[in-house]
Amino acid sequence: QDEYSIFPLQYSMDFHGYVLVYSITSSKSFQIVQIIYDKLLDMVGKI
Repeated sequence: QDEYSIFPLQYSMDFHGYVLVYSITSSKSFQIVQIIYDKLLDMVGKI
């Protein structure tokens, strides 16, 4: 199972923007945001 399956495709479409938030004191949270960002690009394409 995908580690980020909590972020289903149907909740990521038909939006004008996204806000990705991470902790500046946690490198793990920044890594997760990078993964989510890459998944968003894969789903909606690069602008």
